[in-house]
Amino acid sequence: MQALLDWLKSKGIDDKNSPLFLSQKRTTNGDLKAISRIQAHRIFKDLFAQIGLLGHSYSTHSMRKTMAAYIYDMTGGKIEKVAAVLGHKSLNSTLSYLSFNNSDIDKANFLTGNLFLVTCLSLKVYCLS
Repeated sequence: MQALLDWLKSKGIDDKNSPLFLSQKRTTNGDLKAISRIQAHRIFKDLFAQIGLLGHSYSTHSMRKTMAAYIYDMTGGKIEKVAAVLGHKSLNSTLSYLSFNNSDIDKANFLTGNLFLVTCLSLKVYCLS
């Protein structure tokens, strides 16, 4: 994990508010913008296909739900912390993210871990080249 953090820092991504995935577009002050939600979807769709998951119902949204479940587990079930990370104002919205079974969570955690690795390896190609 430290190696990844060091690599991100070497790319100028050391502020927690800095976008991880950068676009070619720039803000009015010249900084690179974050990629759009649509571009993130395209990138992950391509990555899903590369690891043989084309046609499955995996998406950036399912990864977000997996992250919510992971945070929920890591905080000992503190739904308020999950809501804060997700930016939800309503706990009901957050609860809807946690409404899948353990089999789905296990499968999604495995998938997300693999995609995170593939994404990290692809950052230069898609985001920082």
